[in-house]
Amino acid sequence: VSNTWTNVLFALTLLIFITFGYINAGVCLSMRNIVKCEPVYIIDGIKTAIKKNKFQALFVGIIDLLIMLLIVYDIMFFYANANTGNFLFSVFLGISIFVAVFYLFARMYIYPMLVTFKISTAKLFKNAFIFSIVGLKRNFLGLVGVVSAVLINYAVLELYMPIGINLPFIITFGVIV
Repeated sequence: VSNTWTNVLFALTLLIFITFGYINAGVCLSMRNIVKCEPVYIIDGIKTAIKKNKFQALFVGIIDLLIMLLIVYDIMFFYANANTGNFLFSVFLGISIFVAVFYLFARMYIYPMLVTFKISTAKLFKNAFIFSIVGLKRNFLGLVGVVSAVLINYAVLELYMPIGINLPFIITFGVIV
């Protein structure tokens, strides 16, 4: 139903394009500090990441979100048309899945490099793609870990709802970042 309230909510969902890079950079900085055994204050870490990488985090977040949306759209489109009898749709579906996995590998390096080094956005993506190729075994194990964390979260959500709702905020986001 299109009314004023739904239009306001649709407009608020567009905030994800602005906040996506900031939140990913802030959480990545906090997780990096946790791993380095430094004192961590989550809100201060997010504020520090936003101040330190104000424009680059916004730009990288928008690019990252658009690439992920494009990959998901491609996979859905080619999957829906793969049964039409045209062999090319199946080939492009396989290529899209390969690109999605490859980009997920590269995403593991984008935000840690963003909060650690002062490099241009083009070099950031270039280095992330190079690291995704060089560390293929490590990246595959990381992807298996992320997928297993999401599946465990889904299983707990199905078995016992109160814990399953809170589990993503405790474990899943920490594993995915």
